[in-house]
Amino acid sequence: MNTNNSGNVLTQWRKGINEASSEWVWIAESDDSSSLDFIQSAQQIIQANNSDLVIFESKIIDQNSNSLFENSHFNRIHVPTVMNEVKRGGSITISMKQLKKDGFLIRNLIVNVSALLCKKEYLLEAINRTIAKNPPNIVGDWSCYLELPEDIKVTYCDKSLNYFRRTNDGVRAKVDLNKEIVGARNFILSNFQGLYSREDELRFKLENIRIEKIYGE
Repeated sequence: MNTNNSGNVLTQWRKGINEASSEWVWIAESDDSSSLDFIQSAQQIIQANNSDLVIFESKIIDQNSNSLFENSHFNRIHVPTVMNEVKRGGSITISMKQLKKDGFLIRNLIVNVSALLCKKEYLLEAINRTIAKNPPNIVGDWSCYLELPEDIKVTYCDKSLNYFRRTNDGVRAKVDLNKEIVGARNFILSNFQGLYSREDELRFKLENIRIEKIYGE
């Protein structure tokens, strides 16, 4: 998912999900694509692990479809508690409660929403909760994932079967993106205080200060 999305994008997700008749949903936005075996691989993982949600890694590509980097490189640095348990090309199945604590509270593990396949009822529930309390100028995807039910089973697969096209990498785009990241972190800190350690909270605040010094106007 594009981390530039505002909370308003969740309204569009909800509209599409409500029109879907299947038990599972996959959302693809305009800059998203995937490998031909994405759905088949997800189905195999679901059957093998009785999963409610499957997450794949993403490759970031440029306008000419050249690979820029893989999201897993950043996740391994920022979320070692989860990623150290996942061999390259392997997977881990854990509860959403654990993934929130060890992963999503630290960083948004999903670059774009089309990196996941989820049961319709769970994603729709999370979207509705997020829309109800999320200001429209705050990044919606990250806080939405934190609203997913804690007892669902999540399989995190370290295969890059999903692609996100970065079309604008200029200075203005970086400023806007980092401002939205700061806003998202502040929102999450204020709404999920009980899940954070004091050390994580301070680290988040220090990271925000660093970003504001670099990209602030």
